[in-house]
Amino acid sequence: MKFTNKDLYYLLFTELSPNQARCNTCLKVYKPGNGYTNQLHHFLKRHPDYQELAAATFRNGNRFGVALPDQRTCDVLRWVEWCVMDLMPVSFCERPLVRKNAKMEPISAATLQNYLDALYGHVREVIATTLSDKFGIALDALTTVLCPLGDEEDLNAQNLFDLIANTLSTYNRPWEYVLFIIGDNCSVNQAIGRKMGALPFIGCSSHRFQLAVNDFLTDKELLLAKLHALMKHLSTIK
Repeated sequence: MKFTNKDLYYLLFTELSPNQARCNTCLKVYKPGNGYTNQLHHFLKRHPDYQELAAATFRNGNRFGVALPDQRTCDVLRWVEWCVMDLMPVSFCERPLVRKNAKMEPISAATLQNYLDALYGHVREVIATTLSDKFGIALDALTTVLCPLGDEEDLNAQNLFDLIANTLSTYNRPWEYVLFIIGDNCSVNQAIGRKMGALPFIGCSSHRFQLAVNDFLTDKELLLAKLHALMKHLSTIK
């Protein structure tokens, strides 16, 4: 990584006052000249390995105590973010057009996969250490939309049960740690609760509210049908 004279100054010197700066390596104090000329001459004369010193300082942090990632780390993060957020296959990073137009340094599919695996392992460990030994499970169709099911063609009780069981085992949490289940009062959710010795099942408040609203609007079906037809017509107008 290349550093400008200004970068070198702020990485390897500490300002004592507007007119004085001290070398962090040999503690020699200099008065600033025109720009950073005096400091650069000091590097060339006393510290010929100043580029390596600057790189090490950049990796480990700066005088403000802020850790600064190097360019390679930033590039890897952007590759991982792109792959995950856009649901791209790992091999996409090797496509000619992607490499031609991406601002990041090229990366191989194998290397990207290694970083993804490492990130997954780290996140899994963090969740496992913060997850309580006693908790409940909420079965919500809204969040299930974002969940990778094992068999999306068969969303029955057994498939969802297997998904929950596999997730619990991933974080070293047996079914005995699950105290209750929250969800819609449907046959699938009830079946999951019965599979584990009739876990306490708590009906979802939003589901009960929806049922109450449906009951309240029962005698207004004709008006609702007219509103639906009107909105459908308006949606076609450009």
